[in-house]
Formats: sequence, C-alpha cells, structure tokens
Amino acid sequence: MFLKYSRLIYLLTGLIFSSAQPTWAFNTKNGNIYDANGNQISIDGIAWIGFQDSNFLGGLWNVPFNPMGTQHGVIELLTSPWTVPGSNVTSADNGVSFKAMRLAIQPGIWHNATSVQSSPFNFSVTDINNKEEGNGPFCDWSKGADGSGHCIQSKTAPDLLTATMNEFNKQNILVMLDFHHRPGLGDNFRDGTVIAADYSLKDYHDDVANFVKTAPKNLLGIDVYNEPHQLFWYQDNTQTTPVQPSWIKVIAAAATAVYDSKADTLLFVEGPGGTEGNDPYDPVFSNTATICLPSSTKIDDSNVVSLANDPSRCPTNMMRVTNIGSNWGENFRSLLDTKQSVNGVAKFDVTTFRSQLIQAIQTNNFSSTDPNAIADWLLGANNDGNEGHLVFAPHLYGSQVAGWQSDANDSPIRFDWNFGFLLNSGFPFVIGELGYDVQMPAPGGQDFFVKSVAPYLINKKINHNLFFWTFNNADYPVGLRASDSDLSLFAWKEQDLHDLFSAITPVQQYGKLCVTVPTPVGYTGTQYPVINASAGSNHYSFSLTAFDTSTCMDNVATGTYTLTGTTLTNSDGIHYVPSQTNSAVVTQNTETDVSVKYVQEPNGNLTISVAGDSNCTINSNQIFTVTYSSGSSNNSVQVVGTTPKSVSLPVGSYTISVSPLQLPSNTQCAAKFNSTVNITANNTTQEAIQYSVVATNNCSVKMQCGTWGTPQDPWAGSSCNLYITTKSPMTKPAVLNMVTNGITAITGVWNATANLTNGNLTMTLSDPIYVPNIGFNASGIITLPTQATLTTNGQTNTCPVNPA
Repeated sequence: MFLKYSRLIYLLTGLIFSSAQPTWAFNTKNGNIYDANGNQISIDGIAWIGFQDSNFLGGLWNVPFNPMGTQHGVIELLTSPWTVPGSNVTSADNGVSFKAMRLAIQPGIWHNATSVQSSPFNFSVTDINNKEEGNGPFCDWSKGADGSGHCIQSKTAPDLLTATMNEFNKQNILVMLDFHHRPGLGDNFRDGTVIAADYSLKDYHDDVANFVKTAPKNLLGIDVYNEPHQLFWYQDNTQTTPVQPSWIKVIAAAATAVYDSKADTLLFVEGPGGTEGNDPYDPVFSNTATICLPSSTKIDDSNVVSLANDPSRCPTNMMRVTNIGSNWGENFRSLLDTKQSVNGVAKFDVTTFRSQLIQAIQTNNFSSTDPNAIADWLLGANNDGNEGHLVFAPHLYGSQVAGWQSDANDSPIRFDWNFGFLLNSGFPFVIGELGYDVQMPAPGGQDFFVKSVAPYLINKKINHNLFFWTFNNADYPVGLRASDSDLSLFAWKEQDLHDLFSAITPVQQYGKLCVTVPTPVGYTGTQYPVINASAGSNHYSFSLTAFDTSTCMDNVATGTYTLTGTTLTNSDGIHYVPSQTNSAVVTQNTETDVSVKYVQEPNGNLTISVAGDSNCTINSNQIFTVTYSSGSSNNSVQVVGTTPKSVSLPVGSYTISVSPLQLPSNTQCAAKFNSTVNITANNTTQEAIQYSVVATNNCSVKMQCGTWGTPQDPWAGSSCNLYITTKSPMTKPAVLNMVTNGITAITGVWNATANLTNGNLTMTLSDPIYVPNIGFNASGIITLPTQATLTTNGQTNTCPVNPA
C-alpha cells in the first residue's frame, strides 16, 4: 500500500528514543509540532477509551497493563507488539510503536473522585512486592493487600488518570487529553454540547486550568472538546437549552486556562457543527460568502461535493460549491477567507479568528491576562502559527460509520476545503479520530483509509499526524485489539498504520505538456476552449487564447493524462466539442505535445406533445413549461395546449420535468411522462405528456422539518426528512413532486436527487425499493405542503403530506 522504511530505521529510532527521558514542552512552526529542543514531533497516535465511561482504561479485566513475571502486558502491544506472542504481529515491519495517546475523559472525574468501578481492573495481576508490575501502578497500596499479596482497592479517579499518564511517560508516549463529553459517565452525556445547567463555561475553564497545573510532564495537549456538533464557530446557539456558547468562546476558555497555567501545552481544536451545513459563517451555505471552483473541476460523487454553475456569484471560477460533505469534527470552512474563496483559493482568515478570539476572551472574563498575549501564544506573534500552540484536529470516517465516504478523486477537494487550507496557512492539523473494522474488498472502512486518507497525509508530508480510533476492542468501530480478553491484535490494521506512519513520500517527477487546438471547421465564434488534463489526483487546466498555437505548462507531474475540453458555441447556437477523448503521457524532463481536434457536436430532436383523456381536457391556451437538463445545463420550452413543440438538442441524456404537474382546471389530473430521455444523432425522440386522473390514498408522506433563523434572516434555512409510505412497493424510477413555499434553493439532499424550479420541488429517489426515506436542506423557512404526487410503477398518485 505504501513504501516502507527498512528494519534498520526502526532500530535507529529505538536507540534514539531509549537514550534518555526527554523534557517535554511544545509549540508549532511551519505547520508542524516541535518540542523544547526543536525536534519535530511525530504523533503516530491511538486512542484508548474508558475514562469517559468508567473513570479508567477499558480492557484490563483479564490482562495486565505492565508485564508481570513471564506474562506480557498490554503496554507492549502499544510499544513493540512484535515481541508479544499471540499478538499476530510478526515483526517491526508489520507493526507500530505508538508515540502518542488520546485519552478520552469527562470532566466530572475531578468532581466525583471516587466514582470508579469497585474493580476497574484485574486485581489478581498485582503484587505488593512488585508494585510496578501488572496492574500494580493503579492500586492504592495504602489500603494493604489480600492474603495472596494482591491489592484490594484502586486509586481514586483523578489519581488513576495521573498514574496512567505516568505509565505512558515511562514509555515516552505523549498524552492528548480529550474532553470527550459533559460531566457524567457514558454516552448519555455526549450530545454535541459543551455546557449544561450544572456545568458552565467557567467550570470548564477551571477544570482545564486545575488539571494542566499539575499534569504529568508528558501532557502533549488538550483536545478542547470532542465533536461539538451543536455549536457554531462565532455565534451562540440559541436553539439549545441551555444556550450553547460559540465555539470560539470555548477555545478562548481553554486557551486562557492553559496560558495562565501551563503555557507549553498545545490546544487541539476540532470543528463544530453537524454533518449538514448549519453554521451561519460557512461559505458553502452562506448567502453572502462563496466558494467558487473552476468549471474544469471533476467531481465523481455530487453527494460529496456539489457544484452549481453560478456566474453571478462566481464570475471567474463559475462553479459555486453548494455542498461539501463533512463528519462531526471535520468542518472548518467557517474559518475560510471568503475574499479568496470566491477566487478558488482556500486560506485561513486568521485575522478574523484572532479578532473573534480576543473578543471571546474579553467576554468570558476568566482572566486578567492581556487577551493579545493569549492570542500571540495561541496563533504566534505574527498570526502564522510560528511559535504558536494551536493544532486543528478534524475527524474522518468511512461509510461504515458516517454512512458515506469520498473516493480518491473527491477526497482531496473535500479535505482541502474542510481543513487542509489550515496547513497551507502555516497551522498544523492532526487527524484526531479515524477508525474502521471493514476490510477490503468490502467498502466503507479500510478502503477509505488506504485510498483517500493515507495518500492525502503522505502528499502533505504529515503522514505521522493521526490518532487511530481506537485501541479497545469493545467499541464501534471495533479497535486495534482483536479481543480485550487477551493480547491479540488485528494484524491488517497494524499493517495499515505501519505503512502510513513509515511511508516515504515518493519523489515526484515532472515534465512539460503542450496543447494545441486546430481551428474548428465552420466555427465562427469568439470563444477559445479550456483543455483539462487529469491523471489521478493531478489536474491541470490550459486556457487557450488562440487556435493553432501551442499552449504549454511546465512542472506537470509525470503520468498518463486524459484530456477533455469545454464546449464552444457559435452565435447560431451550434456547439463544438472535442472529436474524441485524447490522452497524453508526460515523462520526466521531456515535452509532450498533443492536439485536440474540435468538431460540430451532433444534434438530435426532441418533440414534446401534451394530451389528456375524457376526464382531463387540455385547454387550448394552457401553457406547459417543460424543462430539460443535462449536467449543469438547464433549459426550458413552453408548449401551448396540445400543439407539439420540437427543439434541437446536443446528443446526450436529459432529465425532464413538467409544470404544472396537475391541470389547473382539474387538479385530479396529473401528468405522466418519461423523466429521462436520450437524444441520439440525427434522430427525433418523442416525449408524450399524458394527463389523466390519478389514484388517491395509495401513498402518504410524513414530513419532519427543522428550521433555523427567521424568514428575514439571509442565513435562514430548513432541514426536512420525508418518510414515504405506499400500498404497493415502489420501483425505479420513483419521483416525488410537491409545490413548496418559503424556500429558495436546495443546499443538500440525501437518498435522492432534487431540483427546485419556480417553487416546484422534484425529488428522484436513489433506491425506492429499500430506502423510501429521503430528505433535503434548503435556504429559507419552509411551509409544509398539504399534498404531493408520487410517480412510480408507471402510475402517478396523490399523496397527503402530514407533519411527522
């Protein structure tokens, strides 16, 4: 999967790390993390859960933490699994020596110190005569031992945390302390909020400050809060009870606490907000800010990255981003500099971040320290991350956990705009959470890691920057341990992580590519084409300024490229397109010349007719609007009465929609038509729209909508789930139509495709047989319709719509 270091590298690394106990202190520079001696830190991390649920590590009920006599300890699975019989890891070329640990805790650990299980670990693998062996470091030996010399009581919860960190320090393992959820044991307290009626932001600040003051010296940093998906970046969330503070206020509270208490500690910051756009500052969903990409941008899955041709908001790069998928903790888009994102440039607006941070520090009023000093400490005095203490920590999962994933083509675009731009601006990021237990060739786990995440990190030269989720077996997804009852590991996961952490970034080779387009025969227009060359994750655009003239680009990565071109249009509407798909092989230090020939695009005809039956008479002056769409192109034609209408169209597949769907003179009459047509060269395709009385009460729709903002707010929006019930099973295609009020644009959709035209919402179900539940996000505040029409099984039915 990835290139590997030799065994010699492992031996040298082991000698370096075993030479002395380092003195830990950390800062950032040039997008990396460094210790007090200027050595770059490799995270090579993993999470070990338990403290957030039981105030101690999970998985020590049957096996010891440290070796005891001839019995191996779990700690060896983290440092040298190839030395542990039964681990399934055969050598250092197949395993990982982890260097950092993400410890998930809940802050109640310091307020209810005795709230641990009566036996949080196996007492039988302890010995009063060898207190550091087995699970001995976690015993309260002041309480004595039983007749066999085993301890009889564990330390208190805070002391267990300290003891755990001290044990990791003995192995030179750094610790990132993860505030995993609000005070309380178990996932019931993990709901994406930070504060509660009994836990204020000041309480959180004090907990951070009190901990870092006396924290063991191997504390790398604080994970400010885990997946705060009910918070916004710069605005309080007033839709929750109690009101959740803006995320910047929480960051400010943590920064103030750490700066005043232990300033050599890093802050790891995840992204707030949910999987759908709901942050007013997110330019993907904002009505005032925009992300614009070149028209040549290639997207494989529009559910991951959605683009719309919008020259009014994107005058240069005309494809406006209307959706980018993100996991909880992944979305940092509200930090983009929107003055540059409109030009397709992803940069961190650190000026706004600093201003909001200082304002939040002042609003919190938790410290008398100069807010500018805290901001300098966090961001660096020059706001460039140098000598700073801020590390961003996005979370990533494949479809096993998230329900979706991006492929190798779409992932770099998704990652760059969700969080990669922070590294490009000088601030490090570490993947704070990623796990899987689905092995290839099955999709959803390992494939996402191997094909999307690992190549991206290697390309960014930060292949060490990851905390794997998790070490424990008893979790979802199942972690690195094959069983929590023994010392076995999943060898294939160890291999994956070994190959990432040990990967040597390939030395990229470059050549020169030149493109020429001969003058198309018969073309009289003034446009010149844009030729796009793509090979894997490498994409280049050649904007021609003349025909019959070579346009060249240096520093093109070597590889075999597929060349495509934009469409040219004469004043008479005739299109010209490349005559074929061209390819070019770019080799090192050589020039590759390729000619892309343009020809007139072949056309076909679409004839549209409207008819009714004896119950559905068509008025001679009734106007029907028929919209035909292909790719990002949308056009419409009006048909009057039953007089057929013909249009000439380029060859291709078109999606058809009709308005009105019900006859105004008789709303029981609904249209039946082919929702897709194929236009072939020099042929006429018939589209017959037939109005007839539809069956009733064969279907129903329950609609559950949430909204934010007011109709007057430019950032107002709606999110709706639709639950479709039918008497007979649906078949493909299944199309749901409804007339909506209050919404102006669809910004996201799931389990379907959607089109909103003049208030008419058309949704085509992706899998009507097994997934009858669909949904969408929209700009504006929706008013629920009373009915919808469902076309499936060759019939159109009127469905009552009721709130869920």
